[in-house]
Amino acid sequence: MRKGIVLLIVALMCGCNVFASKDTVPPAIVATTPTVTLTQEQFDSLIAASAKVNQMEYVSKPDCDRMFSDYINHVGWVVGLFGVLCTVLVAIVGVAVPILMNNDTKKKIEKHEEAIKTSNGKIDSHEKMLLEYEEKIKTYEEKIKSSEASLSNYDKKLAEYGEKMTMSVQTLADYDKRLADYDKKIAESEQTMTAHESKLKEQEKVIKKISERFPESSTTVEELKEKTSASVLFIRALNEKDIDKKIDLYTQCIEKDPQLADAYNNRGLAYGNKGDNDQAIKDYDKAIELNPQYAEAYNNRGIAYRKKGDYDQAIKDYDKAIELNPQDAAAYNNRGIAYYNKGDNDQAIKDYDKAIELNPQYAEVYFNRGFAYSNKGDNDQAIKDYDKAIELNPKDADAYNQLCYAYLGKKDFPAALDAVNKAIALAPSDPEYLDSRADVLIVWGKYKKEHPDEYPEIDWKENIRSALSDVEKAFTMNPYEELKKMLEEKRADCKKLLEE
Repeated sequence: MRKGIVLLIVALMCGCNVFASKDTVPPAIVATTPTVTLTQEQFDSLIAASAKVNQMEYVSKPDCDRMFSDYINHVGWVVGLFGVLCTVLVAIVGVAVPILMNNDTKKKIEKHEEAIKTSNGKIDSHEKMLLEYEEKIKTYEEKIKSSEASLSNYDKKLAEYGEKMTMSVQTLADYDKRLADYDKKIAESEQTMTAHESKLKEQEKVIKKISERFPESSTTVEELKEKTSASVLFIRALNEKDIDKKIDLYTQCIEKDPQLADAYNNRGLAYGNKGDNDQAIKDYDKAIELNPQYAEAYNNRGIAYRKKGDYDQAIKDYDKAIELNPQDAAAYNNRGIAYYNKGDNDQAIKDYDKAIELNPQYAEVYFNRGFAYSNKGDNDQAIKDYDKAIELNPKDADAYNQLCYAYLGKKDFPAALDAVNKAIALAPSDPEYLDSRADVLIVWGKYKKEHPDEYPEIDWKENIRSALSDVEKAFTMNPYEELKKMLEEKRADCKKLLEE
């Protein structure tokens, strides 16, 4: 714009110089006009000749000079005006164009400033959103840490459940074997009792006659009656369901026949089932003292030591039982459980393999081996063993329950839920299975919360509500104290999740 104003001033100054000149002819033009000197005579001749040729009137020399001068002045005016006009035009362009450009630039600047303001507003909004996201991320990280801690607790509790379930299965396996042995012994005892009764009557007659002749032999009849009475008590004890009464009957049996190793062994079992492992061990010791080749007593004493947590002594007793009876699959199974309790899963699996080799239909061993594989993290092999245990014993709710946890370890939540539902269907009044289903629903719900794109049909909060419902229902089933504590922790965890 400044350049345009300068050009305008220069143009005006040039125009003023042209009009202000005293000589009507511009200096540049005068300087370039040639000066010609003619005599009057030459001039008159020239005019006359021209007039003749052009048929023009005669013009005097002064008039001609004046006309020529006027012509030159007109040309100077035209040239001067043209220069002034061009200069003014250039000045106007120099002034107008910057002004127009400045106006357009101002508009553009205003637009840019407005855009910058809008961008700043968006940046402020994005910064606010980023701060909110950072807060949410911190919250999620805290929740994830909390979830990991909860999962760690669940893993610990699952391991505890596993040990308890293994012990329960072992007890059931022992019961099955013992019941079979008892049935056999009862049948044999009944036959023996029938034979003894008939023989006793005959012997009493004979002994009575002998005692009449030989009074010193009368004690034989009393001894025979005591042994017969001991057998009767033994049979009654086998059939008794009440543990305390069973113990009392075996005690009476032992009083009648202190040399009856089976009575000590069986009373030891009764004490073990009552939870008095120390007294059970004393009875097994006496049974072994009476019969050092009593493999079953060694096996049972190993169970008592294992329940007390003395796994090394338990393994020694199992070793002796296997030495006395290498074909006893139960002894291998029990030793496998002891190794499992010590944390030696590989040795436990070897013993379970041997037990299965001796008895391929031994469902409990498949169950226990599945436990060992789960503890090693081999959930696929564990699932195979649990499936085999269920195949051999379709009514085994514990096998379905542990199958649930193997699937849960693989994050196959639908299969885990299906397995535990089958366990509950088989034993609807067992609070442990409701607790297991709550575990599945809680873990699945947390996983869904952290992975919203997976399992689109699942509402994670609905899972937590269902888990809480199972926990509350389990409380109504009078759970044992340890389970009650775990249920209380789950209830608090569920309520906390639902508040989020």
